[in-house]
Amino acid sequence: PDCILHHSYKVERKPVWSEPIMTSKESWGEDQTNVYVRDKHYDWLPAKVLKRRIIDDKNPCDNKTLVSISLPLDFDETTVKHEKSKVVNNEELIINLDNYENSILPLQNIFKKNQSNSTNHRADMSELSSLHDAAILYNLKSLHAHSSPYARVGDIIVAMNPFVRIQDLYSNETQQRYTREIVVKNAASISDYDRRNTSNDRGQTFVTEPHVYETSSLAYAGLASMGQNQAICVSGESGAGKTETVKIVMSHLSSIGSRKGDTDNIVQRVLESNPVFESFGNAATARNHNSSRVGKITQLQFRRAIDSSDLILSGFASETLLLEKTRVTMKKNEKEQNFHIFYQLLASPNEFKETLWSGLIHKRADDFRYLRGSDASVGTQSWHRIISDLASFGIVDTMLFSLFRALCIVLQLGNLAFELDGTNEDGSVVSSNVELDALSELMGIPTETIERALTKRSITARDLSVDIKLTPAQASETVDVLSREIYSCVFGWLVQNINNVTVAPERKDINDFHGHISLLDIFGFECFDSNGFEQLCINYANEKLQHKYVLDNFKSIQEEFIAENIKYSFNCSSLDNSSVLSFIEGKVGVISTMNEECIRPSGTSSSFVYKVRKLHQGSDALSINKWDRPTVFGINHYAGSVTYDAGNFLVCNADTMPNDILNLGSLCKNVLIQKAFLSRSCETNDKQKNKGSRPGRGGSGKLFRASHTVLYKFRNQLKHLISDMESSKIRYIRCIKPNDMMKPRVTDHLTTLRQLASAGVLTAITLSREAFPNKMFYDDALERYKCLDCSNYNDYSCP
Repeated sequence: PDCILHHSYKVERKPVWSEPIMTSKESWGEDQTNVYVRDKHYDWLPAKVLKRRIIDDKNPCDNKTLVSISLPLDFDETTVKHEKSKVVNNEELIINLDNYENSILPLQNIFKKNQSNSTNHRADMSELSSLHDAAILYNLKSLHAHSSPYARVGDIIVAMNPFVRIQDLYSNETQQRYTREIVVKNAASISDYDRRNTSNDRGQTFVTEPHVYETSSLAYAGLASMGQNQAICVSGESGAGKTETVKIVMSHLSSIGSRKGDTDNIVQRVLESNPVFESFGNAATARNHNSSRVGKITQLQFRRAIDSSDLILSGFASETLLLEKTRVTMKKNEKEQNFHIFYQLLASPNEFKETLWSGLIHKRADDFRYLRGSDASVGTQSWHRIISDLASFGIVDTMLFSLFRALCIVLQLGNLAFELDGTNEDGSVVSSNVELDALSELMGIPTETIERALTKRSITARDLSVDIKLTPAQASETVDVLSREIYSCVFGWLVQNINNVTVAPERKDINDFHGHISLLDIFGFECFDSNGFEQLCINYANEKLQHKYVLDNFKSIQEEFIAENIKYSFNCSSLDNSSVLSFIEGKVGVISTMNEECIRPSGTSSSFVYKVRKLHQGSDALSINKWDRPTVFGINHYAGSVTYDAGNFLVCNADTMPNDILNLGSLCKNVLIQKAFLSRSCETNDKQKNKGSRPGRGGSGKLFRASHTVLYKFRNQLKHLISDMESSKIRYIRCIKPNDMMKPRVTDHLTTLRQLASAGVLTAITLSREAFPNKMFYDDALERYKCLDCSNYNDYSCP
């Protein structure tokens, strides 16, 4: 065995006057039982049992034991300390066993020191003989402290964010080793490899140590030998390392599918797409220096080589989900910054700024309202890199000029300020003609036209047009709406242009095999002091992926065991989030109720929240505090309870834009902006035509309007994503954020355990140990073992 475990003990229910099993600390010698005890600050602490039974004359029926806290030598260096904690090593505590499951303290895994692997952890966690939350926590903590970020749970890889680059962990030699051991040696039958290596609970072990290269190699080999599309789902909270993990996996898959000369350009583009998407879709946040503010699905496309059975990378396509465009206009600080590309633009050489727009010369982040307070230090090297990467996708010269001029327009829009109109107190005017003139130069639109579109709203009723004057606050909000829409157009244009260059050509021969491996980098679960519409969408997406994860890894196996009349002890009911999904996307769920309020002329955020509370009164998914405001409600998500302020939900969900702003964008001389706004204007006109002919309540017109809300579109995107995943073999990488300070080799017990619980790691390990490692279809089993049928022995011949 890999570890020596002291026997589990349970205090017997004997009369209090019976003698204790041991009466002194010295009596235990070296055989003191190593256990874990609960602690409110660290959840679990290691300890040693001193006395199994405490004699207490006052409480003769108490079920207590005496332990001594036994902290490892590196506890202070590897643990996030809590200010209120007063943990003292060797401190003796009396523990009430009634507070523990089955009145048993969970045992530690004590590994032999004379084995070749003398570390106090195991990378394959199914090898842990003592299996519970505390054992998993301290095993992962030890791996993290020893700069070993990966652990295996069945065929799931658990990745602890190391927050530092680990030497040789991602070297070319390491990539080639996993390719050689998994892809090359097992090219004939990846299914046999999978079955052999998931049977480690029967004494067999994986060929390689846990690594995300294992996941990428298995995905490639599965596509090559079985012909089934693959998907790698990388999930975890914000800051858990999902983006970096996807980049590492993508790089490995590209190298496996490369062939000298044939695929050099494609592989290079795959690698160069990551910095581009990071520049335009990532930002520094309080939890992560490089947080993805958009969901991304990258589909690596492969074709069969003409002269061999190898798969060659033939192209890739990217799809994005829910860009956080509100980040463009939100208030910034040192921790919450705008998208990286704005700071890279400010770091560009003066020669480029002179050509693009002289208003950028000698400007810093504090000179622009949308960047103020968030002066990120970006070197010119980062700028030259993004220009080079954009050139790989044909974005040069006039296209490059239009792209960055559009970003300049966004920055300059943020500098417009408004004051009351001196001639009419109900209206507003731009307070600085200098800023307005600069914007006019960038957009190629007269200042009068810009000011009118931003300070007035045209309302048409029964062929009569009326201009309504906006207050300074309303005019500022109009500017922010325009800025967010322009950036969204820029990002969409960028994705489309990259796909136009990188997507694989259509297959010419019907017999020519084409397949793909999809990489999912979906924003992590979020919970802040104030949670808005974006957090609801993000957490809804995580609920969908969690549901799929539970179905694939637990529910389906549980149903299979039931159908086969096989006994099992694992329980996945605590991981089932069906009720939360029903609460969000059901017929009378949050999405439908919100869409209803968006359609209703008198719909408000308060009435939306009231309906949600009324319709789901008593639901376990709904969290209500009687002191909450009328626009506040909570959802008990799988990863924890989140309170949402729905004050702006209806506005964000409707995502409407006044005709004045659409017309202004359509007049812009920037080709990128002009085309996008003309297209959006046509869509709006179609909506208005349908609105005018909308039948009564429940008619098709209502359905048409609801179909244009953000949540309706987002739900359909998620449905399409899940549908594509169902037709693929899915492999999971669960990323864990060990601490919020982003410090290497340090673990926060409470934060880590919360993530492990939502990831179902304990259930996954239990299932890995109890499930049958080898599976065969009935026909295959009959064909293989029919020769054992003695009654027809002469009819069969064994293979």
